[in-house]
Amino acid sequence: MQLKRYRFVLVLAVLLVAGLLVAAFWLHPLTRYQTYHAASRFYDALIKGDYAQAFDHLAYYDRYSDLMPEISRTEAKSIWTERVDALREAEVYLVDMAALEVHFDDGYPVGTARVTVMDRGEAVTVVQQIHFVERAGSWMVQEVFPDPDVSAAAITQISQAISGLVKPIND
Repeated sequence: MQLKRYRFVLVLAVLLVAGLLVAAFWLHPLTRYQTYHAASRFYDALIKGDYAQAFDHLAYYDRYSDLMPEISRTEAKSIWTERVDALREAEVYLVDMAALEVHFDDGYPVGTARVTVMDRGEAVTVVQQIHFVERAGSWMVQEVFPDPDVSAAAITQISQAISGLVKPIND
């Protein structure tokens, strides 16, 4: 009887270790792949000026980033695309993205990208930090932050505009 219990515990321990190995070596690369491509498609669409396509790779929110939004996706898309388009009309927009990287910080995927922003005819290149969130089984860009050492107003404006915080116009 004691031997059967020992075998049972041993089999459970082996299965647990096997599951952890699968999670460590299979899920992280899959998540890294999905987040990398979400960010790549997001930036490519922004650079092309296809804001509706960029929004498809954005996890928007209207109050707190850890709560599901209360406004509809259609309304959020309208607010977000108008906001990004208004910046473009003010001659502040993305023209290039390079050196996209995704890594893990405490188990969560985060990224960096070197972006070039056109600021009223002057090109400015900076590193942006990218935060991701998983929604409905897909990884999406949620927030974009400029490098903390950057003080250019246009970089802060574009980072805030393309991030996922969508507030209704009346707020």
